[in-house]
Amino acid sequence: MSKKTFSVSAAVVGSKWIGDYEAETGEEAIQKAYEHAHVSLCHACASQCEDPSIEHMTAECDGEVVTDEETWQDRARAAGWTPPKKGRKK
Repeated sequence: MSKKTFSVSAAVVGSKWIGDYEAETGEEAIQKAYEHAHVSLCHACASQCEDPSIEHMTAECDGEVVTDEETWQDRARAAGWTPPKKGRKK
């Protein structure tokens, strides 16, 4: 079997402080933040990374943490998965 040359890339994730937003809920604060959020890279990094984007946001206030990040369960449910019932008899 002959060897092949593979081009490999990575999805690189970091974090960025977006700002402080007054809101009644964390979800509302995240919505407000999306209106002002953007991702930019310095010249050196821009030559190494393509299409920077926001993956998810997290809002924190007085110990409450809210995120708009989808879990694997959310994605599975959207695809039609139904979780097993708890306490199912064997």
